[in-house]
Order: sequence, then C-alpha cells, then structure tokens
Amino acid sequence: GRDGVAAWDALADTQGFTGAAFPAVETPGQGRHVYMRRPAGMEPTNGEGDLPPGINVRGAGYPIAPGCVLPDGRRYEPAAGTPLMLADQSADDI
Repeated sequence: GRDGVAAWDALADTQGFTGAAFPAVETPGQGRHVYMRRPAGMEPTNGEGDLPPGINVRGAGYPIAPGCVLPDGRRYEPAAGTPLMLADQSADDI
C-alpha cells in the first residue's frame, strides 16, 4: 500500500537532491532499489529510521543487480534515466 517510488521522488524534491542521480533497478514487484555508498565509518543496517513510509534501507545482506532473473522469469531491470554505476562522489557532493 505504500508507494516508495513516489516517496523517494518527494524526498529528493524536499531535500534538494536529484533522485535519478543514483543507479537504480526496477523490481518485479513495481518497486525500485536505489544504490548509494554508505558514509565511511557507518555500519551497514536494515531499517526505516526517519525515512518516509515506503522507503527503507538495506545495508546488510546482498544486492539485487540489473539483469537478475527470478525463477518465474520476472527480471530486475535498470531504471530508465539513472546511471549504471555510482559516480565517484561523497554524500556532501549531492
């Protein structure tokens, strides 16, 4: 019931960054995985914290990359208009 993609776009607008500046994958469930570097010294975690409903963090575990195919044939595809890899930049540059 939560639209995480719309919540991500709204968060980008209110915080003054471009959501499409990060590599992203469209999921078979109509969601989106956005890939970012974690700040140095930050331990990877999973959770929502103070993020808007529909957005959560997966910093521990393994990533699902573009081109992955589920047993039923559904695929993870690169999100249109996003880069294929992370730029060499810090969070302060965004």
